[in-house]
Amino acid sequence: MEVTIDQSNQLQQHATTVSSRKELNHRLVSPPSFHACGDGRTVVVTEHRISVLTHRSNNGAADVEINAKLDVFFTVSEIIENESDDYFFRKILCGAKSSSPEKQASLYVNHLGMENADECIIYLQGGPGFGASPPICGLGLGDSSSWAGKALSRGFKRIVLMDQRGTGKSSPITKQTLQNRFPDLFIFDDPDEGGSGFLLTKDQTIDQLQIAYPDQSKNVVTALKESVDFLSCFRADNIVQDAECVKNALLMVPTIGSESKPRPWGAALGQSFGGFCLMTYLSQIEDPPKVCIFTGGIAPMLSSCDDIYTLLWEAVKER
Repeated sequence: MEVTIDQSNQLQQHATTVSSRKELNHRLVSPPSFHACGDGRTVVVTEHRISVLTHRSNNGAADVEINAKLDVFFTVSEIIENESDDYFFRKILCGAKSSSPEKQASLYVNHLGMENADECIIYLQGGPGFGASPPICGLGLGDSSSWAGKALSRGFKRIVLMDQRGTGKSSPITKQTLQNRFPDLFIFDDPDEGGSGFLLTKDQTIDQLQIAYPDQSKNVVTALKESVDFLSCFRADNIVQDAECVKNALLMVPTIGSESKPRPWGAALGQSFGGFCLMTYLSQIEDPPKVCIFTGGIAPMLSSCDDIYTLLWEAVKER
């Protein structure tokens, strides 16, 4: 049978989609947990991880390894609506503990069978620097407990809480992780805090350090540039692309020829810094969430970012 150019392109696009899905390395990291949330509601919470690129070509972090990856952690909370759901989560998924985390994730996605994300809402938390509130203990899921509980009662079937890259249970950014990656960045720190024991005084300026320790100062400058490039990979532009990866990990692979059909999130809620992420979502992602709910985090409309951060810098210096 002769294959047309259009069919060939569709097959190639489908193969690319399947390959990119495998690269996410979606896995379940713990057995599902079950929670009675009142009014006869039982909620099941599953914990997931995917692997995403640290550096994407459009963020300008030229010194970060091209193929380096980090983990993004997220939870999915959903109501057990029928006996089939209950049997799957309690018997099949809990009974698959001996299977690999990747196999368990595959079982989960196939059970959901989601062709679109219309009934999913993703939460983008504030901060930046904090992970998302953990369901149940940090975010109630009863009908009157929180926005998430209300969403489950108003047509949304799944609440997705993602720890933004560098926070929570995703690959973390701490002084310790930076110290392991860029040891020269902290060479002038106190020895008790991982420094190298140089005798410094609080009054020494950068110029004086460069004169007293020229080689070490040069290393610090290099490490500073490299660390800034690395940290630039943890901004809103990459966070929203991670959210797209989370969505893709939960959806069924589209059938051949349907890859170009938009499958956006049903809704997204951005709180504080999460609102800035939503603004980025709307600005940079071709098919952003159908509904975007802001609770703070609206970018300034009448002042430039440079003006805002200049004022912030002055305020920080005063403190």
